[in-house]
Amino acid sequence: APSALYLVVEGRRLDPGNEFIPVKEKTALEVDCVAEGGAPAGAARLGWELRGKALVTAASTGPARSTATILLHRDHHNATLVCLLTHPALPATANASIRLDVQ
Repeated sequence: APSALYLVVEGRRLDPGNEFIPVKEKTALEVDCVAEGGAPAGAARLGWELRGKALVTAASTGPARSTATILLHRDHHNATLVCLLTHPALPATANASIRLDVQ
């Protein structure tokens, strides 16, 4: 099973404690979700949720990597973006999340 799940924003890996990110309204935000470790890599399934709803503007960009792109609006302020990882070897879904601070 994957040993780590983390988010990358603008090329920077986010620390687990750093979950509140400042973003600008009317810009496109790209967030990568990366599952590290585990074999076979193709067994990992990554998905996204924004405010509890499945996000379809996401693309798988590798065996254990997915990129979500969001066009930010004012009403995204304080919204939570969650990357969900399911893997046959994991007893439960793992997740990594950030809160959007739209300015």
